[in-house]
Amino acid sequence: MLSVVMHKIQTVFQHQEMQKTLGWMHTLPEMAELDVLIETRQQLAKIEFDNIHQAKLQIDLILEIDRNTYRYAKKETYKYLTILKINKKLEASIYNATYLYYRQLFVSYTQFLTCYEAQNKVFVSEDKINLILCRLLNAAFAMAKWRYFDDQPAPAGMWSTVHKVIRLAENLTIMNKNLFLYSFHRKETSIATILKQGFMMDTLHKGNYSRLQIQLTEQVLKAWATNPLILNKYRQDKVQFFINLEDDKGPERIRAVEKYAEYRFWKTTRIVDKIEAYLCAVDTQKPLTEFGLDKIAPPSVVLKLFKKLRAEWCVEGFERQRRKEPRLKNSKLLNVSFGLPDICARLENMRKSLDLEAFKAPPSLDDDQIKFDLKLAQQRRNKFIPKPTQSHLGSENWWMVDESSGGFAVDLGKEINHWVEPGQLVGYTTTDDKTTLMIAEIKSVRKQANGMYRAGLEFIGSHGVSMKVAHNNPEKSTEAQFGYFVEDGTLNFDALNAFDGILLKNTNRHAGKNTLILPRNEYKRGSEYVIQINGQDKLVQVGVLQMKQREWVGVELPA
Repeated sequence: MLSVVMHKIQTVFQHQEMQKTLGWMHTLPEMAELDVLIETRQQLAKIEFDNIHQAKLQIDLILEIDRNTYRYAKKETYKYLTILKINKKLEASIYNATYLYYRQLFVSYTQFLTCYEAQNKVFVSEDKINLILCRLLNAAFAMAKWRYFDDQPAPAGMWSTVHKVIRLAENLTIMNKNLFLYSFHRKETSIATILKQGFMMDTLHKGNYSRLQIQLTEQVLKAWATNPLILNKYRQDKVQFFINLEDDKGPERIRAVEKYAEYRFWKTTRIVDKIEAYLCAVDTQKPLTEFGLDKIAPPSVVLKLFKKLRAEWCVEGFERQRRKEPRLKNSKLLNVSFGLPDICARLENMRKSLDLEAFKAPPSLDDDQIKFDLKLAQQRRNKFIPKPTQSHLGSENWWMVDESSGGFAVDLGKEINHWVEPGQLVGYTTTDDKTTLMIAEIKSVRKQANGMYRAGLEFIGSHGVSMKVAHNNPEKSTEAQFGYFVEDGTLNFDALNAFDGILLKNTNRHAGKNTLILPRNEYKRGSEYVIQINGQDKLVQVGVLQMKQREWVGVELPA
């Protein structure tokens, strides 16, 4: 009896303290929507989980702030999608305010999740932890969607947190427990439903989709992708996508399934069938009301999107980028480098080696003095040029087993490095020609029955030129994450704003066109860049996006 009374008294005091803490929210109706998101983000950043006894109160604050700010964020999203592109300043302001709000909201929920998992003293009911995990996933995928708007993948660390939510939901058996995400919603959802919607949205990041198409895809998934099952066992010909809980990466198409791997699977049959039914109804001029998309977008807009999604999500007949001609057996040793900085460094070293070989010193000059001057000049150059950083660089030998004009296969042995995966860019030389660096993309990595790994690569081009690339904007806003805290900053154009790029005059995929390969986090559609070729600066505007992977992109440059 006494414990019940004490609990009621404690609840009353916590409610009064929370109302006092949320006093700043009474001023929000008088502010513009953009200022509301900025103010809310700043208030969220003040919430910390240092004291375990205050964790329940702090998470109640976050839930209340999230609920009250929901409509403001939706309005800014609508404004961002409908704003004229000529108003670049307002467009950038909306993007920064909304993305950083979702980013901080995701960070706040993640803080509680870390506290909840680390301490057994935080007692939260099953319904409430279900709500918290759903809100966390909703914030994570909303944050990722804004990254997709800017042609960027999900931010680092997001998928690791999503994987924690999956494991926790499975342990608590609440994966498919329905609830209302917000009190004013009319349709229930669940952790599995939000996961599938977020997974399918991430499959679009390698494609070329407009902002409106990304937003429309989200709305279609919310209408159709309901009550899914997240499976931990592979069912052949039943599932098409998977996610690896041991990596900080999103979903991928199934090529091969490793035993004992922490994979999760889900079906896409229902969504694909409804897309096919919609396209068939349009062709036969049947009514479209039964699909429930009348209020989302006009049929012409939906039709254009569904033609792309049908190829992206199809269950049967998925067209992989397979070789168009047979490969011939060919044994050859390759020296391989991974990562744009490492590839660019090798290209630069090759250029210098060729320059030194072509350089003929006059008989009157001292060779030793020339070599000393060259080394001294190179030392000074390396000292003052900004050094790009990359977390994973590789240089190793691979054995080619067959090749064609478009690609080749290599044997990797029984153990491979963690960076060897589909979508990675590599540069390599052969024993026949050590002065030419070939550029290729890893298309597949699979483990054979004998335990050996084999990779298939597609040849992109050769005779590339390493260069420094910089944004034409002298101040480019960047985001840095220190622990749980997000800070905004700007980098000076002359210091760290320059990054490595590769110029290919002629690629295997796009003959007769100049292609610039650059880091994906530096790419922005329609941007202007300053490139340095042979010590001269040239201003260029990027054209059509030719290649797109998680870490790099290839864009067309004017001739």
